[in-house]
Amino acid sequence: MDALGIERAHFCGHSYGGGVAQWMLLEHRQRVERLALVSPGGFGREVGVALRLGAIRVAALFLLPCIMKLATRLLMPRASRSFAMRGAKEIARLARSNGAPNTGLAFRRTLCACIGIRGQRIVTWERIHEIEPLPSMCVFWGERDLVIPVSHAHEAARRLPDLALHIYPEAGHFVHLEHPFRFARDLASFLERPLAGKVGRAASGTAAVRSLVEASRTAHDEAPRLPSAVSASHPANDGEAIATHPQTGPEQMPPGQERPYRQPLPSYAG
Repeated sequence: MDALGIERAHFCGHSYGGGVAQWMLLEHRQRVERLALVSPGGFGREVGVALRLGAIRVAALFLLPCIMKLATRLLMPRASRSFAMRGAKEIARLARSNGAPNTGLAFRRTLCACIGIRGQRIVTWERIHEIEPLPSMCVFWGERDLVIPVSHAHEAARRLPDLALHIYPEAGHFVHLEHPFRFARDLASFLERPLAGKVGRAASGTAAVRSLVEASRTAHDEAPRLPSAVSASHPANDGEAIATHPQTGPEQMPPGQERPYRQPLPSYAG
């Protein structure tokens, strides 16, 4: 950011990238304008069994590039939908990436730095009290996430009642891949809305969680729909009809529709 001359920016991180974004907030709060977190690490100790097993020493024997490439092609199509995406293009891209030299070594070093056999080693959320005031924050989570449980999102909303929360009932860990247009709409809505104060401190009870979840679902149900030619089923959304907000939707725009206003601040995704 210094090299580019950027003082402040929006940050968006998914999974491990969400943990990195939280460290940016902890170490350089003044440079974070808004923070969007997608199924992030660092909210609690719990994490999927597969990742905890990957942290044990014997797992290194199975992380050779040739084995990882073959395993990706064979196992990903059969993996639980709540754990991983099964699109052919995404699997092929991931197989090529996992077949590159030293990919397994880099993966294991990254994994072991933050996850052990007992779960996540680094819980950045335990330091949230150090940041005051907090920036505007939004959390996106799949209800069927088997990698990092959605209960982390509910606990975060309980502690911070002003936190914007989006729960996707049919999604797993990769919300942005399973429901790309719905996610893009919700993220754009968060980034483009006027700043309305900072996120508050702690709160108790579950009423805040229920109200936030219901509000996000209501907004989704009541969102104006584009013409059927635009909002029709799309394979990237698993054949499900897409309710796309005309001001924050994908590239397709109705005739005469102006492009949505964009914040002048840059955004970084991890």
